[in-house]
Amino acid sequence: MKTPREKQLELLGRRVELLHTLLRLNADWLRAFVALDMNASENLSSDEQLAAAEIKSIDKQLALADGRHAGPEIRALLNQVALLHAELSRSNQTRKAMLRRVRLSIGALRNLFNSYAPAYTAPAAGATGAICRESV
Repeated sequence: MKTPREKQLELLGRRVELLHTLLRLNADWLRAFVALDMNASENLSSDEQLAAAEIKSIDKQLALADGRHAGPEIRALLNQVALLHAELSRSNQTRKAMLRRVRLSIGALRNLFNSYAPAYTAPAAGATGAICRESV
């Protein structure tokens, strides 16, 4: 049976792994989104949600764990978790900014399309496929 300290170390180690996974998934999502691969970006988003749910579960277990066994290994892992959280926060801010800009661009394109749509007429039926001859 594991001691409370070993259990905390194991949980924190797993949390660090999951944070690395989230950062990787976030970077992969960004590449897929920029490449306009919406299927991949949707799949990566669902993977991110699963990893986040597992982190929440680990956090609940850590909250119930006895905190009196905080040794240097646990402090080092907690410092690593804090650094990963800061990096993940920066990554999420970048993602939010990109999505905000995309939303604004799509809105501008919709406005442009809506303003020109009533004025657009289909080309005349006789003009399509006509061959022009040049006389010299």
